[in-house]
Amino acid sequence: MEAPWWAKAGPGGLEPVYTPIYTWTTGWGVIPSVAQMVRDSSLDFSVPGSYGMPLNPVLDGYASTRVSLSKDPKEPIPYGMRMLSPPRTLDMMLRVVGMRGSPVRPERFSRGMLRTSRKQYRGDMYFAEVSSGDPFDFARAYRDMAERRRLNMTVGEEERRLLGRMYRDLVFEVQHSMDVPADKAEQIVQKAQGFDILKAQGMRPRRKSE
Repeated sequence: MEAPWWAKAGPGGLEPVYTPIYTWTTGWGVIPSVAQMVRDSSLDFSVPGSYGMPLNPVLDGYASTRVSLSKDPKEPIPYGMRMLSPPRTLDMMLRVVGMRGSPVRPERFSRGMLRTSRKQYRGDMYFAEVSSGDPFDFARAYRDMAERRRLNMTVGEEERRLLGRMYRDLVFEVQHSMDVPADKAEQIVQKAQGFDILKAQGMRPRRKSE
């Protein structure tokens, strides 16, 4: 029996694999085993199509969510989700984070208290990138914020919280993809970004409404 990307074939049919999956809501999360799930119609594996599956965060401070996953083994990973990057991809991500000298985005991070007709803000751009599920989008957003810190540009509290959240997510990925201790993973990320930052809590920074 061929299984989709998020499952393996077992004696009773499909069984979710215990592999960290990234979404912006959960950070790194996992699908619980069938035995741990609440039995309801959305989890009936005899019904073809997609399942509404719980995705529970691995780290404290993040929120659980439900994701729609297809039983079709040919169906790709949905937009906004990704698995741990292989070491080669992760190395490229860290190289992007460590790029020096490229221009940073000129836009304000957010509207804040100003009344302005400006339509684009860096915060919105970052959010779109980290929510896409593309590891290089994540790295590009991280690099832009990191370079601003390296250049000692003014960075507000909301932006610091966002970078702290992304730091925590990237350290987890380095630790588990490269199979290194947590302190070593922090050293790797800090070397790439060029500075040390406090480990922020995992909650999403609050996005100001327009």
